[in-house]
Amino acid sequence: MTTSTSLSPVPKTYAALASRLDEVVAQGRRSAHGAVERVRARTYWEMGRLINGHIHLHDRRARYGERVVEKLVPRMKMSPRLIYEIRNFHRAFPSILRAPAELEWTHYNLLTRVEDSKQREALFQETLRKGWPTEELRRRIGRLRIEGPVPGMEATDGRVAGRVLPPLKPRRGKFFTYRIVKPRSLHPGPGFYSIDLGFGNHHALKLTGIRSPRVGDIVEARRTRKDPRGDRYRFKRVGGDPRAARGLLYTY
Repeated sequence: MTTSTSLSPVPKTYAALASRLDEVVAQGRRSAHGAVERVRARTYWEMGRLINGHIHLHDRRARYGERVVEKLVPRMKMSPRLIYEIRNFHRAFPSILRAPAELEWTHYNLLTRVEDSKQREALFQETLRKGWPTEELRRRIGRLRIEGPVPGMEATDGRVAGRVLPPLKPRRGKFFTYRIVKPRSLHPGPGFYSIDLGFGNHHALKLTGIRSPRVGDIVEARRTRKDPRGDRYRFKRVGGDPRAARGLLYTY
């Protein structure tokens, strides 16, 4: 039997009662959401294990994995991107979910984008220890990509190891011009390439209009039409002198 000393006191006024009830309901919703997200993580990990294991059994068959994903998309009612994220999740955490999930799916999905396994494990442990929400984890990963790992770096005001970083000076380039970069995820999807949006943000998409894209190419996006699913773009490789092409990027 639960003792009364472990419970919060009963509010004396209606205003206090209403406020406390709001807090209880909000806390319950947060707890329910967290529980659902942990179940989702466990489910996605098991799906990734099964899909990766099946494809591995047929790894001698050319493009078998791509065909499997294409068939699973309508059957599972999932996007190709989500299925590849699920597969990458299992690769990044091959054994961690033999027990119940410790973090939410959104946490794991962010962590799989950290290529370095030691950095990924360090962020995982810090998230567990400090209870970081997903936005804080996203910020930490973004900072890691921009600045690199700095021992003891905790400040967010530009101070690192007792010194103040000099302000960044922008160099204006041409809007909608990007560099093709190596994807951070293990497999962004068939026909997908990653472009650098700046500040460590990469975006995977199909580069319609470019033949045989290569990492390092500078490309220009042009909007062709607008439909209910969003703007449509075609891409064009920026030719000429590579140094001059790099000058079109908006960088620091």
